[in-house]
Amino acid sequence: MILSEPEVREILNLIWESVYGKLQSNATEKDWLKYQDTAFNRVNMVARWLTRSPGHWIPKPHIYFHPNNERNRFKKTWQWYVKQETLKIEIRNQLLLQQVKSEWQQHEQNKGRFREKTRLQLFRIQQKRLAGYRDESLNQAYQQCLQRCLHLKNLKRKQPAYAQ
Repeated sequence: MILSEPEVREILNLIWESVYGKLQSNATEKDWLKYQDTAFNRVNMVARWLTRSPGHWIPKPHIYFHPNNERNRFKKTWQWYVKQETLKIEIRNQLLLQQVKSEWQQHEQNKGRFREKTRLQLFRIQQKRLAGYRDESLNQAYQQCLQRCLHLKNLKRKQPAYAQ
């Protein structure tokens, strides 16, 4: 899309007003840079969506960034962005928990890279690795996964010889 100089100025003014709130916030420079990165991610998210679905309609920039446009404006991408980031975290957590479970299973079979470690050492290694993510829900899920892994092991030990 080729825009004239007045159109570009109008669009930039609309972005300044609708996206940045005319910079009236008392945010620090660091906060503004973080917001800028998030805004770029939101724009890139829309661009990727349009690349995958070229037939979809998107309003022209002077409409898309207009502060009074309630139907299909830039601010609506915030919910979309939050949903996408939440999904990324959930998938990351699932993969980490699968890795933890696999490490415990390999440890019980004397296989894997932690076969020489004690159960306590393996627990500490995993705990340290997961603490780096600073995610309370991940830590809670890890505790549940750990209880399931160790509980299943204890059940296997308690079975009488004739039941095997």
